Amino acid sequence: MVIRDRKRRIRGALMAFLAALVMLWAAGCGGSADAPAAETEPETAAAVPETADAEETTPADTPALMLTILTTDGTETAVPVTWEDSETVRALGDLAAASPGGSLTVLASAYGGFEQVGDLGQALPRDDVRITTEPGDIVLYAGHSISVFSAPNTWEYTLLGHIDLGAAEIEELLSGSGVTMVFRAG
Repeated sequence: MVIRDRKRRIRGALMAFLAALVMLWAAGCGGSADAPAAETEPETAAAVPETADAEETTPADTPALMLTILTTDGTETAVPVTWEDSETVRALGDLAAASPGGSLTVLASAYGGFEQVGDLGQALPRDDVRITTEPGDIVLYAGHSISVFSAPNTWEYTLLGHIDLGAAEIEELLSGSGVTMVFRAG
């Protein structure tokens, strides 16, 4: 009896996991069936078409970098970002440019009720300082993870940029259990 119940619970958990993977795939997140929620996968430009013109502010020596955020309900938003003039942002732009289709996809998960965080799969140069984030801040955490904030948090990060939307728009954009961030070299 105990073994039968255990098998039933394992089967139920497996079915829930597979259903979640199908939902991510159907939402066009670009992940593979065996990709965990916080894994980075390159994505071709054809798989995630741009739907809006978001102006990105970049200094002359920083590669143009565009950010699109896809939510779990299938909403795709090209967001306006003011990028920092830094070695880290240039390295992120170079990583996106070197990825298939010139875009880098980061699957992020909600954390702490104040951020979406996803792993890049490799380290970038970092210059961490203790900061208190604001809604819309985009940071590098621990050298290999990208976080986008919907509320303040104080920690040591490398600031990459800031989404130029109002706090309510940012909260709505980041309020789900996860988002997909697509960085495109421009």
